[in-house]
Amino acid sequence: MPSLWPEPFGRVIIESMASGTPVVASYTGGIPEVMTGALRSQLVEPGNEYELATVLDRILDWRSHDPTLGERSRAHVLNQFSLEKMVDGIETVLLKVVNHG
Repeated sequence: MPSLWPEPFGRVIIESMASGTPVVASYTGGIPEVMTGALRSQLVEPGNEYELATVLDRILDWRSHDPTLGERSRAHVLNQFSLEKMVDGIETVLLKVVNHG
């Protein structure tokens, strides 16, 4: 997802990784909050075609040289973006607003 604009969340990234497909994305908006840990190595600066080509070339044949990358991508989504975690996060924000508003 080589976006030039700051995506607020990057749902397409979550959907791809949840399906076991690795993602290359731009380091902009909310995308870096999704692509954390080891997945940060698959982020590129927006508009940097050379960096994008380099990272794409590195993971193009991921099934051969890093066969667990798809599984790790899926596990990342399941661990970081489960329904329970998302609801807890929203609830925390709402409680802060209610208690301080």
